[in-house]
Amino acid sequence: MGQYAGQPDFGTIAANLTPSDVISSATNLNQACIYIGGPAPIANITCILSGVTGIQGVVSDLNPRSLGTGYTVANGLAVTPSSGEGTGLTVNITAINAAGGITAIAIATAGSAYRQGDIITIVQATGSNSQFFINVVDALPTAGDAVTFTGYPSGSFLPVIVDYVLATGTTGVNLLAIK
Repeated sequence: MGQYAGQPDFGTIAANLTPSDVISSATNLNQACIYIGGPAPIANITCILSGVTGIQGVVSDLNPRSLGTGYTVANGLAVTPSSGEGTGLTVNITAINAAGGITAIAIATAGSAYRQGDIITIVQATGSNSQFFINVVDALPTAGDAVTFTGYPSGSFLPVIVDYVLATGTTGVNLLAIK
């Protein structure tokens, strides 16, 4: 029995850990404690700490609300979000109808900090009133978010909880992910 009634003891699940430079839901350790086994006397562990997130509010998809009029095919156009939240989204108009309404659009730069379901208006001097609903995702962390713990002896634990252990920069062997 754990410290509190109905709670498991620490370390109820342990699994051998193979570090990977792939950052995905499949390689997420979901808040694991890392044990450094032997035989290497000293280990370096490169990991992404639990709770570290990638870029938030990245625009992943655009769905038409109104086609607008007077637009021309163009690349790298700015947008105005109705909420005022988010920066950096640019779009390419790839097709228009006879009235200059946008019938096909592509994301040129996804931007960040946008809100799910917000409405964006395409900014072009000749066009007006083309609006799209946006879908956003929160990106996973990247290798640039990792930290390296150096000089950890065999038989010790990292002093943090992690979500990913990267192969690049990790020299420890016989690592265990304990949850």
